[in-house]
Amino acid sequence: MSRFVALATVGDPGAADVIVEALTSRGIESQMLRVLPDHPYQPAVLESWRVLVPEERFEEANGALEALQLDAEHELPAQSQGQSSAPAEDHVDDLASNREKRTGRRVSGAALALSFLFPFPITCFCVRAPVPGVAFLGAFIGALVKLSSFKRETAPLELLWLLAAAKAGDLLVALAIATLRRRKDT
Repeated sequence: MSRFVALATVGDPGAADVIVEALTSRGIESQMLRVLPDHPYQPAVLESWRVLVPEERFEEANGALEALQLDAEHELPAQSQGQSSAPAEDHVDDLASNREKRTGRRVSGAALALSFLFPFPITCFCVRAPVPGVAFLGAFIGALVKLSSFKRETAPLELLWLLAAAKAGDLLVALAIATLRRRKDT
C-alpha cells in the first residue's frame, strides 16, 4: 500500500471534486479529505478540503493540477462572456468601453433628492466628489461630537450653525459639481 501525500488544499468541496475528477481521468488515484478546523468555535463555512495522491505519482499529479489551472484560466474569461472558447485579448476593448460608460454615468435625480432628506452631508458623495464630501462630513461629525460634550441647553449656538452650514455647503457644492458635469456631457 502506497503512502498518500497532500497535493492541494481548497476551501470548497466542489473544487476538490473537480481536482479528483481530473486526476481520475488521467488514471491517477486520489482521495479527498475534509480538514477539521483548528479551533472548536471556528464556523463550518471555513472548512477546507485536502486532495491526496500516492507519493510516487505526486509529480504527475502536480503536472495534471497545473494543466487544470491553465485550462480554467483560459476558459473562464470566455465562459463569463458567454462564448465557448475565445482568447481573452479580444475582449479588452469591450471591457475598456464598459468601464468608460460606468464612470461617465450621470448623477440620478433620486440620489440627489434622497441626500436632501438625509440629515448628514452626503450629497458630495452622491455626485462622486469624495474630497469635498470628506471635508463637509468631517466638519459635521466634529461639530456633532463637540455638541454632544455639552450639557443640555448649554451648547454654544455657533456649533448648531456649523452643523447647518456643513449640510448647506455640501448641498451647494454637490449641485454645482452635478451642474458642471451635465454641461460638460452635453
